[in-house]
Amino acid sequence: MKIAIEAQRIFRPDKHGMDFVALETIRELQKRNDGNEYYIIVAPGKDHCLEESANLSIVEVACPTYPLWEQIALPLAVKRLGADLLHCTSNTAPLCCPVPLVLTLHDIIYLEPRQQRSPSLYQEMGRHYRRLTVPRILKKCRKIITVSHFPPTVSQPFTTATTDISVRWTT
Repeated sequence: MKIAIEAQRIFRPDKHGMDFVALETIRELQKRNDGNEYYIIVAPGKDHCLEESANLSIVEVACPTYPLWEQIALPLAVKRLGADLLHCTSNTAPLCCPVPLVLTLHDIIYLEPRQQRSPSLYQEMGRHYRRLTVPRILKKCRKIITVSHFPPTVSQPFTTATTDISVRWTT
């Protein structure tokens, strides 16, 4: 099976928690001899913290903004690769995905009401992007992986009977 994995930000020097979870998951997949071909789709960056192996290829896709990268460039790359499945690792995914979709949902704090705006325009725009896309994406997921017991409870109204939600603890 050809499995595409979105890990857009793992090559950035200043990684965040979701980036480390994706990176370590991918490193574990490299150790497997399961017959799958893994295609890690990333944005170009300075920290090449992952190397290709017999079962893993890195595909760099450049795009000026994250929403354009995720909504246009990522689905095009998945289609070009002829992937059988796409796993998006950081809460969001393309609204129109050409293959079955698996999503890792780390948290849903951006769906909750809040008292004040973020002091950062970047964070504010990211919050609006996630609030717009995540409820629509959850309905389309074949499987949702979460690292918390809370997201499945909140995501239930957004999902369908064919969506499988599983909790995976990370350390």
